[in-house]
Amino acid sequence: MDIVHHCQHYGEMIRDADAKAGDYTSEDDLFASSGFIEIYESPEAYLPCTLSLLADKGVRTSVKHAAIMAMQKLNTDAFLHLTNFVLVLRSEGKVEFAVLQTIFDAPADWANALIYPYKDPRVRAAYEAYMQHPEVEEEEKRAIREDVFTGKAAATRRLLRENLEHSRNGF
Repeated sequence: MDIVHHCQHYGEMIRDADAKAGDYTSEDDLFASSGFIEIYESPEAYLPCTLSLLADKGVRTSVKHAAIMAMQKLNTDAFLHLTNFVLVLRSEGKVEFAVLQTIFDAPADWANALIYPYKDPRVRAAYEAYMQHPEVEEEEKRAIREDVFTGKAAATRRLLRENLEHSRNGF
């Protein structure tokens, strides 16, 4: 399949996931879409399509949210590429703040590729760039400094994920 058809198919899968998520009562609703699961499990194969979709001003914010959520399993380098791309799009006024916020504020039970490598200077630089946006509230900045930069957020998420796994397995 050529890249154009690959990205068209990707767009259909992400729009389907967004439709199935409805009002996003829970981001877990995205997993009702088999296409979302396919993208989520192999995000590297869809990163170029994600970047293209995010840059398209005609795509709804909720679809862009779903696209970013599908990228949560990217490795740190690839997720930083996505992050820096969205930071540029936001600084140019090409995406809503909510799209940028999705990068930095994924739900606690999701992977959130930026929480775990908190000591990486590139990750810290991305968070610092995010905190420069006027829409980021002081409370969120404080949480980033006190929880993310210290590793507390990573430890909390690890514990939460372990507890979720235990409860799913009946322990």
